[in-house]
Amino acid sequence: MLCFLLHFYQPSNQLPQVVKDVVKNCYIPLIKVIKENKKLNLTINIPLALLAQLDLLGYHELIGEIRLLVEQGRVELTGTGGYHPLLSRLPASMVYRQIVLNELAYGYYFGADKDFEGEDCYMIKNVKGFFPPEMAVNPSLASTLSDMGYEWVLLDEYSLPEPVRKTHKNGVIYTLGGCSIKVLIRNRGLSNLLAFNREFNIPAVVEDVKANGDGAIIALDAETFGHHYKDGVGFFDNLIVGLSKEGVDFVTLSQATKYMEDKPLPEILESTWSTVGSDIYPMWFNDKSPANAALWELFDFVHRRDDILAVLMGNEAGSGKKVSADVAKPRPIWLDQEEAYAGNSRLLDLLKSEQSDAFWWSTGADIAGKKNISKHMVLSVLEYYRGCVGLFGSEASEVLKRIEQVEKEGNLLE
Repeated sequence: MLCFLLHFYQPSNQLPQVVKDVVKNCYIPLIKVIKENKKLNLTINIPLALLAQLDLLGYHELIGEIRLLVEQGRVELTGTGGYHPLLSRLPASMVYRQIVLNELAYGYYFGADKDFEGEDCYMIKNVKGFFPPEMAVNPSLASTLSDMGYEWVLLDEYSLPEPVRKTHKNGVIYTLGGCSIKVLIRNRGLSNLLAFNREFNIPAVVEDVKANGDGAIIALDAETFGHHYKDGVGFFDNLIVGLSKEGVDFVTLSQATKYMEDKPLPEILESTWSTVGSDIYPMWFNDKSPANAALWELFDFVHRRDDILAVLMGNEAGSGKKVSADVAKPRPIWLDQEEAYAGNSRLLDLLKSEQSDAFWWSTGADIAGKKNISKHMVLSVLEYYRGCVGLFGSEASEVLKRIEQVEKEGNLLE
């Protein structure tokens, strides 16, 4: 038994031509491979940030292909944050909005628009699990996900206390103490093998996965196959065919939970997919980068008071439950272009500003031999902050001052 989770994602401020290239080289051929390998069942994660761009750019057939796979049960969707924030760094009011907005998007793009009685609504079924953007988690987020009705959350090995991590093995699911949610663990070794290796020997990889992957969960970016790695789609196809010939069964994460050994877990640790030791956010924090430091100061100032944000948004922090089978049909605010919905536009800009990408591209961290630096990703996110500054009343001038500081440092990036 082997599980794949593929994370499809492009940030909302990505250049349209880049999105088009990713669709051409990765998404379309990858979905074709999934369709053609009938024994392949897998779990995927697609934030609203990408879905809205696919919609805007006219990729309705691609959305429809994914929807059909979901309807057939070949593909399982997971909950996530709509605009790919580090949820472990957000106040409760914004965590809730990011998650619910993404489930609204699932209902809009992949679900039904009528309930069983013919009333207008968005319906999305069987969203049982949750994939945190960047696999960023802390105990508070796990509790929130449990309260919202999610059955499981996929985390990295470093979310486990050290004694548990040292004895962890594939095929184990954990029941987290103090709440009902289950914890699934990504196999970091196998996931990174596929994510960062570019010199693949198919038979050798098949043998490695077969020898070390029984019951494993491999989670990585979908863009690995065809975008990050030019020949990746063909590799993925050959890997699935090779493993199928070896008798490997491919199941979704929810299907796998039925066969896993259940163990108690007293707590989880704050972590991400790249955590090493005490360094929890190595790819998103770098106080030696003035642009990164200024960006975090702006982010922290805007989000410093959860109670203020809740009032600004006109709702109590953390109220409500997960969007499930039957949801009243609200406006999909990411499609609003009318002046009458200016308040929605400001809220949407705030949600977009919370993306992890601007932090990622301002650290200068080394990954696969390249430095994470993009002036465009840093400066373009500031337009979202400018768009939502009207939410902050008398403190708007202070927000603008901090935006200008990030802009100054961002312009120095090379």
